[in-house]
Amino acid sequence: MSSETKLNEDFLCVPISINRILAEQRQPPIDPLKLGLELGLVVPSAKAADYPGARVSESKDQWGVHPQQTEYSIEKVLERHHIPLVYRFIHINQITSGKHLDFMASQLDARNSIIVGYDYKTVFNTGGHVGHVSVVVSIETASDLIILWDPADPEEYIAVPYFTLLAGIRKRRDGYWLFGTKDSLDSVPVGI
Repeated sequence: MSSETKLNEDFLCVPISINRILAEQRQPPIDPLKLGLELGLVVPSAKAADYPGARVSESKDQWGVHPQQTEYSIEKVLERHHIPLVYRFIHINQITSGKHLDFMASQLDARNSIIVGYDYKTVFNTGGHVGHVSVVVSIETASDLIILWDPADPEEYIAVPYFTLLAGIRKRRDGYWLFGTKDSLDSVPVGI
C-alpha cells in the first residue's frame, strides 16, 4: 500500500496536517509515511505491513505519532529537512479563559499556521475517544465557528463551534501547534 492510499488512515493525521502547513508556508512536502516514521509512528500489528518501519503496539493509547517525545520532535524534523519554520506548542491552559478565539485570530493574522489537537468524539460526536488533529483555516467570530481542514476529509472544510472544539482540546489535554517564523510567532503574546 503506497502512502497515497493511506491518506485517510487515522495514524497519519499529524503528518498529513503538517504537510498542509508546509504547503501554506510555501515549503516542500514530506512523504506522510516518512514523516510519520520520523515522528515515532506506532501502529497495531495488524497494520504493520502497511507501515513498514513503524513501531508496533497493541495498546490503542500508543497508536499514531509521538512528537512530544524528544527523539521524535517536530523541531528535529523541521531541522532535519532544512525547513525554515519555527514550531511552538501552546497548551490550552496557557491561554486566558475566554481569549482562545482572539489568540487563534491573532496567530492567523500574523500568518502563522495552527494545528489543533483534540478528542475526536468530543468534537464530532462520532467515532471513538482518540486523539486527532486538524488545521485551523479561519475563524468566523460573529458566529463563534472555527473552520477546520481535517486530514480525514481533505476535500471539505468543517465548521466547528468554538466551545465544542475547546471541549475536545481540553478532553485530550492538548492545545495549539503553531508554525511560522520566529518573528511572526513572537509578535503574538501567548496569554492574550
